[in-house]
Amino acid sequence: MSEKQYRDKIVSIKKQVAAEETNRSKASAAGAKFRETARKEAAKVTPKTSPPQARTYQRNAANADDKAAKEDAKVAASATKLSNLARDLAAAEGNLDRERQAATRKEETARRGTARREEQAATRRRQLEVTHARRIAQMSQPTVRHIHEVRGMPEPKPEPLRVLYLTANPEQNLRTEVEVHNVQDHVRAALHRDLITISYRPAATPDDLVSGLNDLRPHVVHFSGHAGDASLLFDNASVDEPEGRPMPYKLLARALGATPSTEQRCCWSPWRS
Repeated sequence: MSEKQYRDKIVSIKKQVAAEETNRSKASAAGAKFRETARKEAAKVTPKTSPPQARTYQRNAANADDKAAKEDAKVAASATKLSNLARDLAAAEGNLDRERQAATRKEETARRGTARREEQAATRRRQLEVTHARRIAQMSQPTVRHIHEVRGMPEPKPEPLRVLYLTANPEQNLRTEVEVHNVQDHVRAALHRDLITISYRPAATPDDLVSGLNDLRPHVVHFSGHAGDASLLFDNASVDEPEGRPMPYKLLARALGATPSTEQRCCWSPWRS
């Protein structure tokens, strides 16, 4: 049962208790009244009372005693019912307290999980910033290599074309998976397919773009998703509440420019919001 159901049950039990206490009070008062009537009828019998009249008084007293006994039985039944209601009320209040404690623990667990995820995201951002700073510092310092002797240097092997393939479809209205499937089929069918490597990252976030640039140093960055006049629309990496996360073109240009590469191109599929 939910917390609301337990509260409603407690209110219902308290109403029953109030009604039963009223019934017990009425029965107790009625029993006292019938006993007093029986006492008065019995007191009317004196030595001077005629036998027929005495029998009438005694019969009235007995009837009043019977009615008083019935009212006493009602009082006893009410006491039993009140005892059961008190037990049910205590159980309902205990269940309500446990339900509240469980809800509190659940909220605390959710809060800690959110805080942990936020801290992990902040740590990743700090690591990326440090990585970018180191790469920029390396680019600003020339590297001098002294070659004293060259002996039969082998011909350089052709470098595979590295493609960073990003897709983002937070609104679930694009066929990005089909596009990726078609591209991969065409690459596998190509004559020089061994010279092309594709790193596919679905539901891509801006962090996926940055980590892909840092890890792969791709020659081509391909984005499939929504785009506007001012930004690309990435994913927010949320399972429960997916929505777009725009990345302005100026910021995209800075991210691409901060990654050293002999040649780097960016393209995106013609999905536009």
